[in-house]
Amino acid sequence: DHYPSVKLLAATLDGESVTAFTRMAEAVLVIGNESNGLSPAMTSRASRRVTIPRLGGAESLNAAIAAAILVERLLL
Repeated sequence: DHYPSVKLLAATLDGESVTAFTRMAEAVLVIGNESNGLSPAMTSRASRRVTIPRLGGAESLNAAIAAAILVERLLL
């Protein structure tokens, strides 16, 4: 709430594809653990939800790998 212009992005399985986002100068990206994801309270605070498109049957990525992919794709 102290930085209203900074986007809060939640990494979720049901978010918008990261390919639909334009690069940002700044943002806060929150990522949950592989088995439980983010709490509903945290997800509800997000400006937008983002996901990495998946092929095949994988249900999730390692949290650190997902964070690296998202940061590389989203930030300038």
